[in-house]
Amino acid sequence: MLSLPREEKQESQLLIESTGASEYANLKIRLNTDLPAQVEIVRYEVVQKKIDDKTAKALAEQFGMSENIVPPEDDEYLKATDDSKKLKLRIYPEGSITYHDFSKLWTLPKTTLNLPEKGEAIDIATDYLTKKTLLPEDAKIKMVVSDQLSRKDTSTGEIIEKIDTNLQVIFGRELIGVPVIGPGSKLKVYIGDGGEAIGVHKVWRKLGASGTTEIKSSKSAFEELKQGNWGSLPPGYDTVTINEVYLAHYEEGPGVKQDYLEPVWVFEGHASKGDKSIEIELTVSATIGQKQVVEET
Repeated sequence: MLSLPREEKQESQLLIESTGASEYANLKIRLNTDLPAQVEIVRYEVVQKKIDDKTAKALAEQFGMSENIVPPEDDEYLKATDDSKKLKLRIYPEGSITYHDFSKLWTLPKTTLNLPEKGEAIDIATDYLTKKTLLPEDAKIKMVVSDQLSRKDTSTGEIIEKIDTNLQVIFGRELIGVPVIGPGSKLKVYIGDGGEAIGVHKVWRKLGASGTTEIKSSKSAFEELKQGNWGSLPPGYDTVTINEVYLAHYEEGPGVKQDYLEPVWVFEGHASKGDKSIEIELTVSATIGQKQVVEET
């Protein structure tokens, strides 16, 4: 990698359209960190691998759904569901897999659930993926999070209870120290009552390095950020503080044709107004000549 002097910290005042409203609002953007100096990155091309009938049916067999195959949607290669329509398996042309048991996933439990501790959940997910030969060698644990549903007081709208419905064990990957982000970057296993695996989300395209490519500087990307080229922000905030800036590779979700991983600059921090604050992640394309925003999902 080429090394250049670090850019100085910057602060900007700009005029942008407030998300969800037609009026404009002054938004102050503060940069609370140094801008990285990278000006090139290793380019990763997607090794185009189309799934075939034999492989798709073998995957359906692994999930016990080879007898439940139904006509797929336009972006799917194979689809299977049971008679109750609660179990759904989707296999996409590039080999991505999504499997959900909707009788147990994201549903309000009738009794108290016995969800495993995070360490045990990681062991369950790792063992589950290994037995199904779905765990890539370069997968690393990113986090374990809870999915929640809320109960509201219908008269006041106040949330009176939050209930954990399942856990997500999330794996990610890095390419020579550069993280992969985007809807295709995460391998997830959903863990439910009693430690049962009740869902899988896997994209994880096969990649090949094809040399290095020049990218726009972080300073240029920050200038685009100041011009409002970064997508959407919930309304009601007047200040954005950026605490971390880094390069990443962006991977599309299942069923989306992708020839290479898009390099992006990621700006992490928080949006605030008074005592109100939320964490944000703003993402700008690092490809020279490319200005559209790539948004994390």
